[in-house]
Amino acid sequence: MAHIRFFAIFVIAAMSGICPCPAQNGYGTFYVEGRYLYDPCGNRVIIRGANAMIVFWDRNGEKNYPELAQTGANCCRIFWKTGHTPEPVIPAADLDETLTNCRANKMIPMPSLWDATGKWENLDTCMDYWLRDDVMAVLKKHQKHLLLNIANEAGNTVMDGYVDKYVSLVKQLRDAGLHCPIVIDADRWGREWQTVVNKGPSILEQDPDKNLIFSWHNWDPYHYRNGTKVRIKEAVDQSIENNICFIFGEFGPSEGCGNPVEKRVEWEYMIEYADKNDIGWLAWVWRWRDCHAVVSMDNDAYGSWANAPWGEGVAVSNPYSIQNTAKRTSYIENGTCKAVGTQTPAERTMPENIALLSTVSKPIEEENIQWHDLSGRRVRTVHTRPFSGVLIRRRGTQKTLEVRMDNRKQIVK
Repeated sequence: MAHIRFFAIFVIAAMSGICPCPAQNGYGTFYVEGRYLYDPCGNRVIIRGANAMIVFWDRNGEKNYPELAQTGANCCRIFWKTGHTPEPVIPAADLDETLTNCRANKMIPMPSLWDATGKWENLDTCMDYWLRDDVMAVLKKHQKHLLLNIANEAGNTVMDGYVDKYVSLVKQLRDAGLHCPIVIDADRWGREWQTVVNKGPSILEQDPDKNLIFSWHNWDPYHYRNGTKVRIKEAVDQSIENNICFIFGEFGPSEGCGNPVEKRVEWEYMIEYADKNDIGWLAWVWRWRDCHAVVSMDNDAYGSWANAPWGEGVAVSNPYSIQNTAKRTSYIENGTCKAVGTQTPAERTMPENIALLSTVSKPIEEENIQWHDLSGRRVRTVHTRPFSGVLIRRRGTQKTLEVRMDNRKQIVK
């Protein structure tokens, strides 16, 4: 009966999360595997959150972060700059403070530099900033909790040399000792989804860490038919086929505030299709003065929704809003490892006579169940929608399990 006893221990360890969960990529950072992002514990993370105008208007995030966090967002894309006319150099200490505050509000910080917006030639300016000794020290301090977006929307057209340029930039960051996921925007003001979807795999292959996220800014239905259901579905489906980690880094209710009907973005369809396909997204923008704002610039608080139905819808009321779909792993919450999909000790009472069959006694609400062996190594992620129970059966060997979920079956090896 030794093999049965081993199996029972394996099941309990997998379901309880009590096993050690070592870093999966060797660096203790978030990491990409296939088309998914994982936290350092091996728990899958689907990005849900918003962009926030930080560097000039709320540099330490004291207004934006706590209010955005009330939606349950697990990520905030941070508007940052290398400097500007009255302040040529943004201090590294300010970057450190804002990253610290974002993390304290239980969100993954994703800083991005706006210096290269539409300006391909300014990518090197962004890299000079990231590679500065004081700035790199800050990035390394936070890299176990960080996603780094090299530059916002570099390039005003489809850029020749896109692959070679980003391969070079990624290599410089890796050589400097930065191993967190790097986020790369599409060219043509972030709008050319074909670039990241079709050229992303080549850049990924040349990254020593294979740890990249590719971002499309879903704007401009008037000129390029982006923002339409057809384009949204096409981009998502192709990213899945190419097996890259793909996100909507920006989107809003309309391309332009002057013509909101003709330039409307089909954002309701986008967040639904994204949720059904495990695609991350970040709304533009949490707090501002125009038709894209989620909350009022005057009040700036959670609940002061702006631009109905956009603000309240994307934040909390739509079935696929941030509040209704965002999930924070225990690592995002408090920096500790606990297997996703587990229950509290009081909830996960297992039958005493576990032999070849075990049944979870209470419905599990999470989408991801992480199976770990006794060493803490993640064996396989079973992904499903919320389900009512799990039936686990030993099949021939100690490491093969049969998992049934609402009449569906997956073999976990």
